[in-house]
Amino acid sequence: MIMCMAGMAITGTCASAAEIDAAIGDRVSLSGSAIGTDTIYLFVTGPGLASNGVKVDSMRSEVVTNIPSSFTVTDVKNDRWEYSWNTARQGFHLREGIYTVYATKQPYARDALSGGTYGTIEVSLTYGGRAFQSAGTVLVDTTPSALLYVDDSVKGVTPQNLSLPIGTHILRLEREGYLTLTETVPVAGGTVTEIRRTMVPVAGTPETTGTIPAPALTQATPLETEIPVTVIPETTRAGGPALAALSAFLVSFIVLKRP
Repeated sequence: MIMCMAGMAITGTCASAAEIDAAIGDRVSLSGSAIGTDTIYLFVTGPGLASNGVKVDSMRSEVVTNIPSSFTVTDVKNDRWEYSWNTARQGFHLREGIYTVYATKQPYARDALSGGTYGTIEVSLTYGGRAFQSAGTVLVDTTPSALLYVDDSVKGVTPQNLSLPIGTHILRLEREGYLTLTETVPVAGGTVTEIRRTMVPVAGTPETTGTIPAPALTQATPLETEIPVTVIPETTRAGGPALAALSAFLVSFIVLKRP
């Protein structure tokens, strides 16, 4: 696996990085080339960790800009550096999820990176070593078509095939002359959720698809036709996100299993 970082000269062509899949407890060997610096500063972000980053070798310790000792530090020798990240020895149980490892030329935490030189790689850590699925697919269709909002953001006219982050999302369906439908949809990683709904005309309002007025609603008329939500396990492992290539610094990531 390769990571590119701007501002440090290397020989050769820089390639983009791919996501690493590893089991919690594995060693992840980090190494790379760096010209023009004697030190590399490492930190990591991820689920349950401080948002500004923590030391790679002590993931309870938050890094602080311009305090080198708060980072995991590795020396550069003969334009090379390396570090073995032991994900097992952290003093607490890591959560499954996507972790981002930062390698920086200066001791800058996440909130100060705009002024420094750095690169990142995303590492999927799970107990089984499989790729962590950070999103699920939601298929939304209505009769007739309607404008779809997800968490108050417009997603377009149904039908829609959406990739949404894991968690709970609020879906809203709107069409002029019809009742607005709103519902809460849980999204699990690596699953496909189908939502099919029938829009119900507002009483006394002509349907927008023709000139014949829609029949008035009565107490016996349901406000929504419920169709069960079907959850289909994803059968194909999603590929890791590609990282944009930045020139002139190379970091390679290799997953090594503990003996």
